[in-house]
Amino acid sequence: MYLYLMLLSRNRFFLLLLGLFVAPIIASNGCWLVRSEKAMGRMCFTGHTLTPLGTSSHPVIRFKAGRDSLFFNGPSNMSFPSGGLVPVRFQKDAPRDARIDTFIAIWGDTMAWSLFPTLVILVLYFTPECLSPLIPRASQIRIDSKKPFLHIIKP
Repeated sequence: MYLYLMLLSRNRFFLLLLGLFVAPIIASNGCWLVRSEKAMGRMCFTGHTLTPLGTSSHPVIRFKAGRDSLFFNGPSNMSFPSGGLVPVRFQKDAPRDARIDTFIAIWGDTMAWSLFPTLVILVLYFTPECLSPLIPRASQIRIDSKKPFLHIIKP
C-alpha cells in the first residue's frame, strides 16, 4: 500500500512555499536583531566609494564596543550631520558587523532579498484560470516521499 505524506489545499501549499522561501531570510535578520546590542555612534565624515555607476557617498560612523572604537560605513542613502549622534546596533562577538539602528538600515536588505521569491509565489498564486495556471484553483497538492514528490489533484 502506498502512503502519502501530506495533502494540502492550494492556499496552504502557497503559504508553505512562502514560509519555506521567505521565512529563513526574515528569521536570520530577526535573530541578528535579537542578539544585537545598542550603542550610540558619531558621524565622523562622509566616505566615497567608486562604483560602476559612478561615485557613491556614505556616512562613516564611529562607535565604542567595550574598550574599542570601531568605524563602519552606513548605507549610501543616509546622511547625518557631521559630529551628530547616530544610534547603532552591533553583535558583541562581531562588532564589525554594525548597522545604523533605523528600520531601513536593519530591514532594507532583508526586504530586498525576500521581494523576489514573494513576487514569484504571488504571480503563481494569482495567475488567472484563462492562462492555464500551474496549480488551478480548488485543486489539492499531495506531497509524497518518493518521486515525483508533488502531485496536483485537479477538482
